[in-house]
Amino acid sequence: MSDKAKQLLDAQVRFILNEYQGEQLDKKVSDTLECLYQHLEAVTANDLVNQEQVAATVKAVLFTKPLKAELLDIIYTMLLEVVDLDVLKKTAIKDLLSKKSYNLFVNKIVQSDSVRQEGIGLAMESDLYSELISDVLYNGIKDYLLDENFLVKMRGVSALVKAGKWGISKTMPKLDSSIESTVKPYIQENIKRTVSLSKVFLEQELDEKRIKVIANSVWKELRTQKLASFTDSLDEDNLEELMGIAEKVWEDLRKSEFPMVICSELIGSWLEAYGDQPVTELLDSIGIGKEGMTSQIQAYAPSIVKQAEASGCLEALVREQLEPFYRSKELQQILDV
Repeated sequence: MSDKAKQLLDAQVRFILNEYQGEQLDKKVSDTLECLYQHLEAVTANDLVNQEQVAATVKAVLFTKPLKAELLDIIYTMLLEVVDLDVLKKTAIKDLLSKKSYNLFVNKIVQSDSVRQEGIGLAMESDLYSELISDVLYNGIKDYLLDENFLVKMRGVSALVKAGKWGISKTMPKLDSSIESTVKPYIQENIKRTVSLSKVFLEQELDEKRIKVIANSVWKELRTQKLASFTDSLDEDNLEELMGIAEKVWEDLRKSEFPMVICSELIGSWLEAYGDQPVTELLDSIGIGKEGMTSQIQAYAPSIVKQAEASGCLEALVREQLEPFYRSKELQQILDV
C-alpha cells in the first residue's frame, strides 16, 4: 500500500469512527432504520423466505443438537434465583389474576357442555378412578358389616358386640377375609357400571350453577395464597431433578418427527395467510414499529459502541472492511494518474 493510500485509509477510518459518536450515532441509527423500513414497505414475507427455508432454520436451531450443558446450568441458576425472590412471598394469586378474569375463564368452561362432559369423561374413565371407587366401596361395605349397629340386629352375635371389633376379629378371625373374598370380586365385576352411574350423576349434578359455586370456593381458597407457597418445595435438589427430567423429555421430543411436522405445517399456514402482507405491517402487528425499534437501538447503541471502540474492536473491523480496497490495483492506478 502506498503512503497516499495509507493516508486516505486512515482519514476514512477516522471519519467513520466519528460517525459513531453522540448525535451522529443517533442519526445513523435513525437514517438506517428509515431506509430499511421504506424498503420493507414494498417487500412481503414471501419475497424474503419460503416454508422450506424457515423450517430448515427452526430444525437447525432447535432440533439438530441436544441442549448444551452450559445453557441448562444457566437456566438452573436463574430458577434458583427466582424461587428465592422475596417478591414471591409478597405476591398473591389475586395480584396477578383478577376475579373478573377468573370468572370469564370459569364462565367459558361452564357454558361449553362438550368441554365439561369431556373433562368428566376423562376423569371417570381412568384406571385410577376405578381403583379409587373400588377401594371406597369395599371399605364402606366392610366397615358397615363390622359396625356394631349392624351386628346387634344379628341373632347370636350380640354378646360379641360388647367385646368390640377387636373381640369380633379374635372370635371370628375369618370374617375379614370372607368379606374380602366375596365383596371385592363383586365390586370388580360391577365397577364399569358403577363408574358409568357416577359419570351420569356428575353430568347431571355438575351443572352451570354448581360449577360456579365450586369455582367461587376455589377462588376464596386461592386468592390470598402467596406464590411462595407453590415454590417452597423447589429446593436445589428438586430443581436439579426437574431439570434432568426436562432435558430427557426435550431430547425425546427433539428426536421425534412430530415437532418438525407441526412446525412445518404452522409455518406454511402462516405464510399462506400473511405472507403477502408487507413486512412492515407484520412487524407492526407484533408491536415492532419503526419508532420503537429506533428508540430501543439508540438506547443501547452508545454503550455498545463505546466498549467496541475502547477495545479497538470497532476500528479493527472498519479497517478490515476498507483495507482491501486501498490495497487494490484499481485505486493505485487512480492515485498514479
